[in-house]
Order: sequence, then structure tokens, then C-alpha cells
Amino acid sequence: MKIPRSVITRLNFRYASAVDVHGKLPNESRAISDNVRVFIDREIRKGSAISLVDFDIGLSEKTFWDIEHFESFCENIYFTFKPGFITKLIRLLPDIDQEDIHHFYQLLKTRPVAYTNAIDHPEDPYLHFIGKKIQSLEKTEIFKEVIRLDKANRQKLLNALQQHKLAFKNEEVPSQPLPTFSFSEVLQPIGDSVASTKSFIQQQLKAAEIPFELIMSKPILKTRTNKNPDGFNGALAAMITVFKDLGYFKPGLTFSEILDAYLQETGNTIGKLSAYKRNYFRDNYYLQYKKSLEELEIKKLAAQS
Repeated sequence: MKIPRSVITRLNFRYASAVDVHGKLPNESRAISDNVRVFIDREIRKGSAISLVDFDIGLSEKTFWDIEHFESFCENIYFTFKPGFITKLIRLLPDIDQEDIHHFYQLLKTRPVAYTNAIDHPEDPYLHFIGKKIQSLEKTEIFKEVIRLDKANRQKLLNALQQHKLAFKNEEVPSQPLPTFSFSEVLQPIGDSVASTKSFIQQQLKAAEIPFELIMSKPILKTRTNKNPDGFNGALAAMITVFKDLGYFKPGLTFSEILDAYLQETGNTIGKLSAYKRNYFRDNYYLQYKKSLEELEIKKLAAQS
């Protein structure tokens, strides 16, 4: 295959790059004329990932499990991470949606090593030249270590993803019965009317500039990846927390019970519901929307009777 001179120049100028696992940009790189072997040896000792492309890649434990970037990570970097970073990544899996876990598993399963199809690529001159770089680097002992670490770390992550896939499967049978009451039944009426309570709460949500119509009879429109829109879960938690404290829900009910009743009546769903119930108060959207509602200084329901 004839490779354009521009491609050769670009990929030789950044012959190998180190991708810092703390998101540091730009990526440090070395040209073909430099001592690439020493550079790679130093960087894998630090726990950096290794890349052979000519563009910067931002990577951290917070961005690794990102559905928009994960495929690029799998294809364009060698996972030469230290064991501690792998452990951090695995610890994040319980907070990831079932659909995303399945997506990550399928991607990683088909990519046991970086640049899977680069060597002798029949159509793409860019990938074809990366393949030539790989063939040249494979003659060095240090790059054999890169390949070994990459394959081993991918297998560790694949095993962890598979375990979580099985855990989701085991959770398909509900562990707790559905609530015996609806969201309408847990609300305190205003002037003998629950409809008035719902209307009042939605007015306050609008006044607080919360961009969701939470008081509704149908599920919110999901994103193209079948997720709730950003901020929806936090807004819901803020609504329940604030109005529960103000007496708009019947006494004695927990946050979890009110949430379950809401989900049942509206048909909405929340991925990893148990984790959400444990951690909603850490959500940035929750903190933001809760503060906005509290700044309205809404009166307690008893004071309005």
C-alpha cells in the first residue's frame, strides 16, 4: 500500500506517546529519531498507557468508563496500567448501568489487544503505517512487555465486566416487593386536593429553574443510549428531599418508599437503583437543585393550611 508522505511524517514525529492516567494533556511523545525504547520503559514503569497515534488522548479513572470514549481507548492505547489503577477502575463498575456494562464487555471482548487490525491493513494507510510501527517495535524486549501488560490488564477488566454482567442477571428477580401505594397516595393534599399539591410542587420546580417536569403521568424521554437525561435523577432526589422535609408527603415515609411510589406511578426507571438510593446525596445535580429549591423559602405545608 502506498502511504502518503504526510501520514508518515505525522506518525514518525509522534512515534510513541505516553497517556497519563490522571488526564494530563498534552501527551508526552517521542519521535522516531529519539530513544523510543527508553521512553516506553520509563512510562510503563510510571503506569502510563502507551499510544502510537498522532493525537492526544485524555484518560483518567473518571473518563475511562465513558461510553463515548471507551472504544477509542480500546483501539488506540495499550493498557500498560499499574495494578492499583486497574483496581480503581474495577471498583467503579457497581455504579455503571447494565446496558453500558454489556456494551463495554462486547467491545473489550473483540479487542484483546490495541490496534487489532492495524498490521497489513488493506484500506487505511494511517492504520497500515501504525501496523508497520508495531512490527518494528515488536523486535524490542520492552515492547513485548507492553503487549504482555496490555493483554493481561484487558483480561482482568473483561473478567470483572463479566462478573458484573452475571450479577445483573441474578438481580433480574426483584429482591423487594413493589410498594402497595402510588405517588399520589403518599402526597399530603392541599385544600383536600392532591392535584393541587402536585401543581404547587411543579410550580416550585419551575421557579427553581429545574428543567424537568417531574410531576407527570408518563416516563421522561430517555437519551439515545437509553439513559435518563443528565440531571434528572438528581432533580428527582432534590424534589423528594426538600418537599418531604416541608411536610408535603405523609409522615413516616422514607426517601426510598417515596421514590419507589414515584417510579411505580410514572413508569420512570433508574439504573442501579440500590446504588442510587445509597449515594444520591453526593450527586452534583442533586446538590445544585436542592439549593435552588431551598432558596425559594417555600413554606411548610402545615403553615399553608
